Formats: sequence, structure tokens, C-alpha cells
Amino acid sequence: KPVPHTASFFGAPLTSLIVDYCKSWASIDDMLASLATLPNLRRFQWDTDDYADYPPFFHPEAHQPKSLPLKQLEHLDLSSSLESLLSIIRVLDFPSSTTLVVSGELTHEPLVNTPPFNDLLGRIRSTFEANLRQSFPEAKYGFQHMVIRRYRGENEDGFSISLEEPRGVSRQAANFDFGVCWDGSCRSDYLSILQQ
Repeated sequence: KPVPHTASFFGAPLTSLIVDYCKSWASIDDMLASLATLPNLRRFQWDTDDYADYPPFFHPEAHQPKSLPLKQLEHLDLSSSLESLLSIIRVLDFPSSTTLVVSGELTHEPLVNTPPFNDLLGRIRSTFEANLRQSFPEAKYGFQHMVIRRYRGENEDGFSISLEEPRGVSRQAANFDFGVCWDGSCRSDYLSILQQ
């Protein structure tokens, strides 16, 4: 049974919260309500693999972009449906130096050059490009090393990309990991996502 977002330990001065393979919240709305009471978080990890279905986001319209400040956050690791993750990251306001690890599963088979797929690519680009540009405001700076591997290091039905060894200003993210999974027959679709 999910933990209510009003549980007393969410009001504690936590600096690290890792919720892995358990039904922690009934919805994304509840998860965001819990995060709002934890301004001192430095590390947040949430993996929804144990849910039968991805947690719903009942009221995304109630959250303006960058409306939930997590100014101390150093590491953000999220695993759920890609659509949900894009919605969550849009709401969070965290430093440009925060390391992002995003593992998103597609809820529908990706079909290249269709309006829904192109919309998804646009959301990926607008969500992550803004964060990366904040880390590296000048085009001559950025990550120097890129590794492409199986999704989450073990699943051949998707890919993960890891950008490492930042070069530039002093307060940039140490690395950026992004993974997408559907099935192994969608390799050309993954390449389109990777190009974003």
C-alpha cells in the first residue's frame, strides 16, 4: 500500500531519499507534495518498477514550470514512464550542477515521423536542453565523454547514453544519464530520440 504523502518522516530534514522497488506514493501528485516538504534534499531517487501501472499524474496543470524548489539537490535519479518523467522534471527547480539520471520507458510503441512521436521528441529536447544549457551556457563547453550502452546497463530492448567529464564553468553537472526502453525492434526510433 502506498505511503501517504502526509507521513511524518516526509517532514523530517532529510537530505537523501531513495525509494526503490516499492509503492511509495499513489500518484505523482503525492510524490511532488512530499518533495515540497523536503527542501534540504541533496539526493532523490525514485524507481516505479514495482508499480503494476505507472503512477498517474492527476493534476499536472496545478504545477507551473520550475515551481517546486530543490535548491540543495545534487543528484536526481528517476525511473518511470518517459512521459511522466518529462512532466516531473518540468516542475522541479534544481541547480544546474545537479547530476541527472533519467530512465524512461515508452508507454506506446514509438513510430518515427508521427505527430505523437514528434511531440515526444520536442518535449525531450525542451526539457533537457534547457537544463544542459544552464550548465554550459557557452557552446564551446560541455561534456567531453559519451558512452552509449544497453538500457540501465542490462536491457537490450533500449539504450542509455551517459555524458561525462564536464568541461567549462565550475558549477556544472558531473554527468547526465538518459535511457529509453521499448523493445529491440525499435533501434531506428531510438536513434531519433538520441539525436535530440
